[in-house]
Amino acid sequence: MPVEDYCHLLHYIVEAAGSRASFDAQGIASFVRLLKVVGLNSPEGTSKLTQQAFSKTLVSCADRPNYVLNSATRAEVLALLNGFCSDRPASVRPSDISTIWSIIGQLLSSSLEHDQATDPTVFQEIVSIVSALVRLRRDLVLNTLPHLGMVLRRLINALKEPRPQLGAKQTRLVMNTLPAWISAEKPLSAEEARVLARLMTTLTTKTIVRMHGQNAESQKPESLVRPFSKHAAYVLTAYIDAVNDPLCHVATQIRKELQPGLFALCDMLGDHNRDAMMVSALDASGKVMMKALWKEYEKQRYVGKG
Repeated sequence: MPVEDYCHLLHYIVEAAGSRASFDAQGIASFVRLLKVVGLNSPEGTSKLTQQAFSKTLVSCADRPNYVLNSATRAEVLALLNGFCSDRPASVRPSDISTIWSIIGQLLSSSLEHDQATDPTVFQEIVSIVSALVRLRRDLVLNTLPHLGMVLRRLINALKEPRPQLGAKQTRLVMNTLPAWISAEKPLSAEEARVLARLMTTLTTKTIVRMHGQNAESQKPESLVRPFSKHAAYVLTAYIDAVNDPLCHVATQIRKELQPGLFALCDMLGDHNRDAMMVSALDASGKVMMKALWKEYEKQRYVGKG
């Protein structure tokens, strides 16, 4: 495609996706999908224009809650984010990262209304986006670690479900703490716990930042272990709270699949921060759960498994 035609097309897509006219879910979804297709296959010399179009569309999505509440537009927004973060990480600018966290935060926020069927692809896409940012744009994540911690907490929270035989009122109380795309009839599965654990272990992996004008050979591979160690307790308490909630159930298989990720967080935490967490952040039942988790962590550490 000629550069001039590409520029006109980008302008049209951005204007249409950000239109304040009446909300047309299928129309918006089509424009967001089109931006992903043309943006990831942009002509040479148009990277700056593509970056600007991506950024403007992200802002439109973050500013309009119905973009993430509607299943059609939600799927395309996630696909756009995943496409750019995974395949064009250098196109993600510092100003984009807060918008990305905002969109993910809206998707994971609690809701009083829920879809009829659970959509596990939302969970998996979010994990894929965050994983790509951690692996390829550690420089951006490093400045927004509290947001990363919040997202991990909410992902863990999404894995719980109402206990069987709860009354309608109690079931509703639990569901009101879960995102809109999770239904009471079908909770998330062990597969979602597995991909989340993989994301948490990715925090310990040393990577090279992918950005324009940066020579990868001149960089030293680093991980987020040391900087995120201050936030590990915050994430672990989300797991302990979910397991100890008297109205909630976290399936045994989910807990098993989460273990590698939880152990990675324990490794970051260290003995000193664990002791501080036990004193200041946990009640009696939370302390019991944390001791049990730490015992399992030490067991696998000493036998070289996990």
